[in-house]
Amino acid sequence: MKKQLIAASLLAAFAIFTASSLGGCAARGSWQGFTGRYFFRTTADLRLWAGEEGTPSAEEAQRVSEQTQSLLRELENSLSVTQPSPVTDFNDAAPGETVELDKASYDVFTLAQTLYEETGGCYDPSVYHSVESYGFYNYNSGDPAPETLPTEQQLSALRTLSEYFPQVELFEEGGRYYAVKPAGASVTVEGVEYVLKVDFGGIGKGYACDRVKELTEGFEYGYFSFNGSSMAVKKYTKERTYYELSAAAPRGSYNYLTAQVQDTCLSTSADNGLYYEIDGTRYSQIINPETMMPVNVEGGKNTKGIVTATVLGESAARCDALTTALMAMGTERAVEFVKTLKETVWFVELDGEKMTVYTNAPEGSYTLADGYEVVAL
Repeated sequence: MKKQLIAASLLAAFAIFTASSLGGCAARGSWQGFTGRYFFRTTADLRLWAGEEGTPSAEEAQRVSEQTQSLLRELENSLSVTQPSPVTDFNDAAPGETVELDKASYDVFTLAQTLYEETGGCYDPSVYHSVESYGFYNYNSGDPAPETLPTEQQLSALRTLSEYFPQVELFEEGGRYYAVKPAGASVTVEGVEYVLKVDFGGIGKGYACDRVKELTEGFEYGYFSFNGSSMAVKKYTKERTYYELSAAAPRGSYNYLTAQVQDTCLSTSADNGLYYEIDGTRYSQIINPETMMPVNVEGGKNTKGIVTATVLGESAARCDALTTALMAMGTERAVEFVKTLKETVWFVELDGEKMTVYTNAPEGSYTLADGYEVVAL
């Protein structure tokens, strides 16, 4: 599932720094990497500071940049749900069938099952059929809304089907990796058979960020970003080590949150990334696994709920999955869950016109736009 973009004042700060660096101070070093390269159905940027005394050379940065792009292509080929991959092999398999995975898809499968258990099923990649039934795999912003939505009979069947995801057996044998689709992992409703399928869009970009983080660990300054939705951030400069990062408001064209970050990973999700409206009700691509409907929808109407979540932590993959899970939990459950986490979290509850920010971030480590109440966790 696509993730909502985080507004990157980080990128603006970087642009200012680059402009001054190119103004006759090349001996200090230079930014290397790439911008706007297309991976995982979005754009990716890599920025590494190199060539200054005490930093890797520009040639080394260029080599790592090329390695990063090769890695991202490999990971796309491992995790795609639209092109041939180990994941599509699993999705096409019959119940009871064993499918060979590669190391990346095996790692993501394993982590996904761990996070499924940790979040009580609120992170669940088996929402594939629901995303498809609501038309989001073929939907682009601005397209007309689908003429029909899934029936309650379909949604009930898909809820039953999702119960098979934690039963997927994963094992390694002789240096090769396998997944066994559970026997019986299919349902038939209204004459259509649905077999268990997965989509790791809610964790795949985060996993890729983690792998890039490992690849670039010799560089102290810079960042890697999937269009702001999943990021691995290093330090900014010797003079000012932190980046100033702004998160887009869930409603309106402004930034609601600004925080100083360094040496961390982060992800954000929101219901205003890819969505359509029918009779004033917003249907987002983020699915609540417990209802198999878009988050914050009940009886064809929007309800009070979490409309955006941002998580900072050591692993971008965990942050990626946790933001999706938080949005599906609802406020009361999310509040208790955040208290168990080591990660830093902000999420916004929308209740009518009222927006409330819940966070475990230390007071003074961030600023909010006017109009938001704050609940410290």
